[in-house]
Amino acid sequence: MALSATLHTYAITLSDIDRGVYAALSLKVAQHPAESMDYMLTRVLAYGMEYTDDLAPHIAFGRSVGTEGGEEPAVWARDYAGELLLWVEVGLPSVDKLRKAVKAARRVAVYTHRDPGQLARAFEAWDNPGATPVPLVAFERGFLAQMAERLDRRADFGLTVSDGHLYLDIAGQTLETQPRRLAL
Repeated sequence: MALSATLHTYAITLSDIDRGVYAALSLKVAQHPAESMDYMLTRVLAYGMEYTDDLAPHIAFGRSVGTEGGEEPAVWARDYAGELLLWVEVGLPSVDKLRKAVKAARRVAVYTHRDPGQLARAFEAWDNPGATPVPLVAFERGFLAQMAERLDRRADFGLTVSDGHLYLDIAGQTLETQPRRLAL
């Protein structure tokens, strides 16, 4: 018998001061049995950090998450005409998958819970077919571990981005990190 996904329900108060984005997000996140907690939390943070009012009716989690070899992006958005607006990869995507993303979507980003240096080295010889560099946002594992300790499967929390710092307010406790930002 196959294991089923674990459903997490998060109510997030998003205040991205850097981008001027403010929203109340209600997310139901299925954590695949093969998906680590760090990977799932990175998907949630990527969703919040890529969210905009323009993407609101379109942004979603990909269905093939849990392993980094799935065909769909971890987070994506298509407009009503079917144009791919956003493609977000999590973890250590392959060069081929990122090349496909850059050709298919208006915006591509990578969020990782892994060593960003390892990802940067893997892409040193990459010939980016897009006009703009792909942003890479890396979260420290210690920050994700603290987040996992404090979050229940059903939780309300605040996500604030200000001056490049990320703040999480979970049950009256504040976690802070400054994600490492690189370009591929």
